[in-house]
Amino acid sequence: MAEEHTMVLRWSGHASQAAAFLKVATEHGATVTGETEGDEIHLEVAMSSDDLQALRDSVDALLVAFTAVEDSLS
Repeated sequence: MAEEHTMVLRWSGHASQAAAFLKVATEHGATVTGETEGDEIHLEVAMSSDDLQALRDSVDALLVAFTAVEDSLS
């Protein structure tokens, strides 16, 4: 049986900001699900790989991209 490594990140914030995070996550190959509660949205971002180092590299790149999005929104 092959190994599979998974990372799940949860983000909550104003619905108007979610589109930018969703775009970046999908560009990095993540699977994204979301749930809206009023003006707030909750995103769950998941990435998987059978290679742990490849997953770490992908997650690092995603977090850097999320930081850039966050900086552009503030």
